Amino acid sequence: IDGRRRRGALLSRDSINQLGFLFWGYRPARWYWEAVVHLRKVLVVAVLAFGPHTPALQLCSLAWVLALALLLNVVFLPYAASAITRVENFSLGTLLVTLAVGLLLVQPLPAVLAVSLGLFLVV
Repeated sequence: IDGRRRRGALLSRDSINQLGFLFWGYRPARWYWEAVVHLRKVLVVAVLAFGPHTPALQLCSLAWVLALALLLNVVFLPYAASAITRVENFSLGTLLVTLAVGLLLVQPLPAVLAVSLGLFLVV
C-alpha cells in the first residue's frame, strides 16, 4: 500500500516537473531504475579506486559488475522503449567484450598470438 502511495506521489504534476527526468524513460514498475544505473557507476569507480591494484584483477572485477548489470537489464527490462533496452544491452555487451580483449592484452602472450590478435583488432 505504501508503494502505491509513493508511486501516486511520483505522478503528481509537481513531482513530474521536478523529478520526472529521473524516471520518465522507464516503465512505471521500474521508476527506481535510475538509482540502479547510478549504483553501477559507483561500483565501477569503487573497483577502480579501492579494488585490486593489478590490472588483470581490476578487469575481472569490472567484468563481474558489467555482467551483473547486463543480467539485471535483461531480466527486468526497465526501459519504456524496447529500442533503448536493445541499445543498453548492446553497450553493456560491447563493454564486456572490450574488457575481455583488454584482459588478453594485459597478460603476456606468445609472439604469434600477439601478432594475430593485433591483426584481428586492426581489421
